[in-house]
Amino acid sequence: MAWAEAELAQRGLCLVRLAIVAQFDRLQAFYTRLGYRVVGEKRLPSSPHCYLFMEKRLG
Repeated sequence: MAWAEAELAQRGLCLVRLAIVAQFDRLQAFYTRLGYRVVGEKRLPSSPHCYLFMEKRLG
């Protein structure tokens, strides 16, 4: 993840956003440890899962 974030920052991006299945607590904990925070939650009509949207500012 560090390489990907550095690459994005080098390309001028200042924010990374991602979505994960809300039930994957360990994945949420992983991204939280990397500095991401939950900014939203949504259940999509085409999926039985609820999704968490997370983001992190770069730089």
